[in-house]
Amino acid sequence: MTNNPDLDLSLEPKATIQGTHSYDILANPNYFDDFIYIPVYQPLDHNATPEYGNKESREKRGKFIIDDDDEEGNDDWVCDKVKLGLNFAFLHEAVATDFVFSRDQLEKSMVKPKRKGD
Repeated sequence: MTNNPDLDLSLEPKATIQGTHSYDILANPNYFDDFIYIPVYQPLDHNATPEYGNKESREKRGKFIIDDDDEEGNDDWVCDKVKLGLNFAFLHEAVATDFVFSRDQLEKSMVKPKRKGD
């Protein structure tokens, strides 16, 4: 308790997070261009909310990603390194120290959500 009547200890926030409801900076469209990031989720003309891993959505994303090599199969990884780099600061030190920064190693350690019918 405090004797200062000007000190507000209530749990009501004075300002709330507006728009994007998380600290995932790349979930906020205002930062896509700043980080040259193309979101994984890409709405389709015939389906505004495709399910995770939708092939058409992945292909659409790939058309936006431009890199300096001829290997089209790595375009998603080129872009995903941005998100990985931003989240690297939140890894436990023991994990970060032993982390191998490669697409193959990352895919081995990923937990992939189950799709319908799996």
